[in-house]
Amino acid sequence: MIWQFRRTLKNQNIILVKVHLFQRKIQLGRALESIDRCEEALEYYDSAIQKSPEISEYYFIRAQSLEKLNRYGEALENYDSAILNNPEQSKYFIQKARILESMGRYEEALEYYDSAFSKSPENSKYYFAKAQVLENANRFGEALGYYDLAIQKNPEESEHYVGKARTLGSMGIYEEALEYYDLAIQKSPENSEYNVRKAQALEEMYKQEEALEYYNLNRQIQFSEQQN
Repeated sequence: MIWQFRRTLKNQNIILVKVHLFQRKIQLGRALESIDRCEEALEYYDSAIQKSPEISEYYFIRAQSLEKLNRYGEALENYDSAILNNPEQSKYFIQKARILESMGRYEEALEYYDSAFSKSPENSKYYFAKAQVLENANRFGEALGYYDLAIQKNPEESEHYVGKARTLGSMGIYEEALEYYDLAIQKSPENSEYNVRKAQALEEMYKQEEALEYYNLNRQIQFSEQQN
């Protein structure tokens, strides 16, 4: 009985040492990646994956590194491996969707955003991200629906209002766009960029004097930030 216990304990210690070594490789890889030595970082990630191919996070980390190197095809393959090993992790679907979006593969990207929603239905950022894809694909009506969902999930996030305002502007619905820029400014008055966005919308409406007021507000906020 004691012999079996000692053997079990020894095996557990061996496993712990191996896990520590693999984690160390990942840490070294991340350190190299942080100083833009991504090619070297990949070698450490490869080593960790070879030893523990069942750990989804290793593929995810490797995919991110490949993405930084603009090796999108390989990055997609590694995101697929991460998803295969842990299909319940929503961030894997989101990252793959973002790469597909950057490659102009909007329809595929939308499918992966939908998968992310099914895993984390309360995350407003996912609805916001899908709205942006739809906006980039000129599917403005659908984009508005997802901006509304993002706002509903997190009404304190100013970027959600800006996204909806921008889409409304693209549709020529300027008055309503101004209302959403106002809401964004109300949520984040320190963000001078929102004043610029509203000024640009006012210019589209040929309201030059009002536009100047918001350009001036932008300059005032920037000046105040420089003084601090």
